[in-house]
Amino acid sequence: MTHRDPDMDCQDFIELITEYLEGGLAPDDRVRFEEHLEICSGCQVYIEQIRATLRLSGQVEPEDVSPGALAKLLDAFRDWKK
Repeated sequence: MTHRDPDMDCQDFIELITEYLEGGLAPDDRVRFEEHLEICSGCQVYIEQIRATLRLSGQVEPEDVSPGALAKLLDAFRDWKK
């Protein structure tokens, strides 16, 4: 996804964070993303929270999740793409 604006705002940042973390941003978008990250403390905190979540989620085994918690998670995310 390439944006035409020379600057990136926080909304653009949030929309691109997954692509950034997966290494899928176009070079120009990556530069803009990292420039925004350098100056925005809110987005610095946000990306660290995402990274921490990813680290921790890799440590959770399916059997660690109770049936009730699993049902709640499935309900919460069932329609998330709609």
